[in-house]
Amino acid sequence: MPKPRTYQTEAIIIKKTKLGEADRILTFFTPDLGKIRAVAKGVRRPRSKMSGHLELLTHSLVSLARGRNLDTVTGIILHIGGRTTSN
Repeated sequence: MPKPRTYQTEAIIIKKTKLGEADRILTFFTPDLGKIRAVAKGVRRPRSKMSGHLELLTHSLVSLARGRNLDTVTGIILHIGGRTTSN
């Protein structure tokens, strides 16, 4: 049976790299899957809702969609001292 197309995991953002004009490649560290690289589309735009949640060393619950080379960030829920805020 193939792996599901979307999945969620807890992660800490350890690296971010610019990609094109509005996208960013993020490197996450997860307790279950290890190091994951994913593309966050449109987060460098001024009105992006996800840009504040995708900063370095933030602990969050990330929703990802599998891709050929890189996964894509589809949603994020930020953990703040035991409380969660969603996007």
